[in-house]
Amino acid sequence: MSRGRLAHLWQSAVALDRVWSGRLRIPDGSRWTRFIVLFVAHLGDSPLWAVVSAIVFWRGDARLRAAVILMAAAVVIAAVLNFAVKNLVRRARPGGYSPLLYSRSMDQHSFPSGHAARVGAVAVTMYAAYPRLWPALAAYALGVAVARVMLGAHYLGDVAFGLLLGSLVGIGCVLAL
Repeated sequence: MSRGRLAHLWQSAVALDRVWSGRLRIPDGSRWTRFIVLFVAHLGDSPLWAVVSAIVFWRGDARLRAAVILMAAAVVIAAVLNFAVKNLVRRARPGGYSPLLYSRSMDQHSFPSGHAARVGAVAVTMYAAYPRLWPALAAYALGVAVARVMLGAHYLGDVAFGLLLGSLVGIGCVLAL
């Protein structure tokens, strides 16, 4: 395949990503919908996971503690890889999103989604320890990822790659045991 053809395919994929992501955006004026989506989107925040993990580790049994350690390792590895890819690709975020807990200058790149990578790693590692929770874990990961698109923080491609990255890291951590 020629370089020109490959570039054309890439540009077409990026344009389609923008169109579909725009269709998922919450319209201005939808206060309650925005509140709910904002709540779901922030269920993937790092500070929240750090606190929840510490409490669960402190209060949990040996099996839960082992799962939390594995999850934490996967989340840290996914974060490092995510940061590297973000700084390599440097895709600008969609316009119009104003984060609540941090400034855009802290994390101005969109691809891949760190929230999606984090929840992908969490879902896979927790599934390994608690397989019956898979439907809830999958719904959680997809919910956070889609909410990030609905808020305009990411494009669909950003969250899809983030979920893939986090899930693969989670699988790698589980298999490494």
